[in-house]
Amino acid sequence: MLTAILKSMRPHQWAKNTLIFGPLLFALKLTDPHAITMSGIAFICFCMLSGSVYILNDLVDVKEDREHPHKRFRPIASGAFPESIAWKFWPITALSAIGVMAFLSWTSAAIAGLYFAINLGYSFKLKKVPYIDVALIASGFLLRVLIGITVINVYISRWILPCTFLLALYLALGKRRHELATYGNDTITRSVLKNYSIEKLDLAMGIIASLTVLAYCGYTLDPATLKKFRTPYLIYTIPMIVFAIVRFHQLMEKKGDTESPTQELLRDIPSLLNVLVWVAVVIYILYTQPGSGLLCGSG
Repeated sequence: MLTAILKSMRPHQWAKNTLIFGPLLFALKLTDPHAITMSGIAFICFCMLSGSVYILNDLVDVKEDREHPHKRFRPIASGAFPESIAWKFWPITALSAIGVMAFLSWTSAAIAGLYFAINLGYSFKLKKVPYIDVALIASGFLLRVLIGITVINVYISRWILPCTFLLALYLALGKRRHELATYGNDTITRSVLKNYSIEKLDLAMGIIASLTVLAYCGYTLDPATLKKFRTPYLIYTIPMIVFAIVRFHQLMEKKGDTESPTQELLRDIPSLLNVLVWVAVVIYILYTQPGSGLLCGSG
């Protein structure tokens, strides 16, 4: 039962919650024990909250999941996690996570509550509304970053939120395109697919990908960024963002046994190495280079 509960909470998806640590990195707080602790607790709380949302989503979709070639093996659809227990478990877990978050920051708890409310709407109705569904998925990434900002009470560049939302929107659109290419307009798989077309999704993804790269370029070249970190070298991380977008597009076009390209992304070695290199280079530029914000006492 415990294994089934944990699997229903999708621990492999908790990698998304590491966005909470993003503000810690760019606010030059990686050496601040208090900030690290606050972000760590917020991360754990959000894992519990997002996990409870996945359980709710599986409960709402249980009939459709039992007809799906991959989702029928999920614990609730297969019966390993009884629905009667799941209906009691998810709200207790969600409200407990938000409650603990309130001890960290009332603003963070309010954002977590907003995430919870959005996903209630998504699970019961809005996931059937084309393009609104992917926008809500992308908003979840944005709210993760906002929690990371508020829980340590720092100022972050105005470019960070657009970058996050646009990249998340690109990933969400890519997931829909993969589903459409793999299953067609099969309403059993996902009813909203009948309102999408590959041509429109390709156009939207091309636009969003371009805007994502432009937004990140804007961040690295922003005079406020250069003033804060006292280094122009963040521009050298732009190719890594471009690689991430191109690599995801390659994974999206594969029609293998994977349930979604975002899931494949989490075990794709080139993608994971690219993220690790990006993080390492950003840390090196911001924290160790002569003239960096930390060494000069800025931030």
